[in-house]
Amino acid sequence: MQALASSGALNGVAVLRNEVSWLPPVAGWYKVNWAICLHSTSKAWHCGVLVWDHGGQVMAGYVKQLMAIPRGVAHEIGAIMQALTFAEQSVAEMWMEDIVILKQRCHRIEVLAVPTGANQAVVNLVGHPSFCTEEQFWLEDYPVEIQGFL
Repeated sequence: MQALASSGALNGVAVLRNEVSWLPPVAGWYKVNWAICLHSTSKAWHCGVLVWDHGGQVMAGYVKQLMAIPRGVAHEIGAIMQALTFAEQSVAEMWMEDIVILKQRCHRIEVLAVPTGANQAVVNLVGHPSFCTEEQFWLEDYPVEIQGFL
């Protein structure tokens, strides 16, 4: 994410706004974006995840119903756990050997809360009607339905 400052005037008072735009991760890093959505027809929470490389290309993604979480735990916490588990276990084993080497050297992660507008691709993904009935998973070759908002 990159914050861009812009200014304007509202009733003669100067206003400073921060606009957040999506940027790919730096080389050697991978970005995991996630979002959750309550589908009105099924009344079930779904989690969408996209894994991006430093070139801004989608490496993998999925949409599936959010796993059952203990009572009192926010749905967002369950989504974070599900997204990180997906990135760590499901995808990492399928990546090239150099990613495995990089994974061994990686000892930190960064979690940022961002406005919905800066995470629009995964918000559109999890809210897409085509994905609310069954689990979807892919590596590199993502569905035609989402190409327009990646």
